[in-house]
Amino acid sequence: MARQLDRVFVLPNVGRSRLAACHSFTFDFYYSLELIQQSSPNITFITQNQFLQWNQEMKAIGAETPTAHLVHLYSEHIKSPKLASDLVDFEPYQRKFCLQPFDNLRYSKEGDRVIEDIIVTPKYGFRSQENQAKVTPAIIRSLQSVKSDVMLIRCDSYWMIDGPNPPEFVYADHWAEQAKAAAGLLYPYIAIHWRMETANPDYLYQCSQNLVKYIQRAKARTGIANVYISTDYPIDGGYQRSGTFHNITQEHHRAAELLKNSVNLYTWERIKSSLPFFNETKFLTHGKDLDDAHGTLALTEKLILAYANWFVSGPRECCRFESSYTSQVVDERAKIIERQPIDAATNSKLWNLRDFWNYE
Repeated sequence: MARQLDRVFVLPNVGRSRLAACHSFTFDFYYSLELIQQSSPNITFITQNQFLQWNQEMKAIGAETPTAHLVHLYSEHIKSPKLASDLVDFEPYQRKFCLQPFDNLRYSKEGDRVIEDIIVTPKYGFRSQENQAKVTPAIIRSLQSVKSDVMLIRCDSYWMIDGPNPPEFVYADHWAEQAKAAAGLLYPYIAIHWRMETANPDYLYQCSQNLVKYIQRAKARTGIANVYISTDYPIDGGYQRSGTFHNITQEHHRAAELLKNSVNLYTWERIKSSLPFFNETKFLTHGKDLDDAHGTLALTEKLILAYANWFVSGPRECCRFESSYTSQVVDERAKIIERQPIDAATNSKLWNLRDFWNYE
């Protein structure tokens, strides 16, 4: 989008697996700035801190106040595919999206609006490349009409701008190092990803029974003893691993207890005390969100799953079958398999891309 609009791309703060100005950690807490710049040399990137510093420097020298405009992109269930713009009160948005620190911006009106609402209908809101290609020209045309110096974009939709060579958001080295240290404790190991939140609770006990049987067969087939599980259920105590997983039933507990009593499972809680200490505070911009356990655990476990010798996830009856999270694990495993030499060390060699256990 920045390339097509010929604008500087401000990399926002991160936290809780999200990108937003409200979060407390700098962008490089999650991602590698160097690799992003290398993958998109024709785009100018600056961080949120650098943008704030520029904004305050302009104020200090008495320069003309930059103009700004807020754009809200979101999906809406409306009958016909179209883009719509409406008059919206700006003040609540300024508070909600944490724009107060950027106090040297003059919010200009495009026509009679301070906020541009762009609605992406369900027909064009899906993630297929075909639909992205259809909706992108209309969105870009709408955004090109914004003439303000600064365009602040809030995106509440899953669509992606279709364009050539999008920047690759590669995780920062410290997360790969953390995950590799964890994998080093486990090798060789089978890794399970089981997201229970969207599954029918009535199916979970049988799902667990069949997973136990699958693990027993996989151990016999591969000779691997260690089993690591990543799940949104609090299988090792504490909180659930998803901010939206609120309805944990007795059936969830029964399924988890069966699995724990039948298999010697390794979890993040079990191994984390053996890992090198990582100081997160150097990436903090303010003290609002000191704990990013949800976001960093999801990120680290994604790589632990990717580094596993054997990877398995669940059938449709037992979990969310095709999530973006699992797809990213599979994509990373494909890259590792492509790179690994034929004579790679057996201990850390990936033996499969992905497998499933059965419900029936």
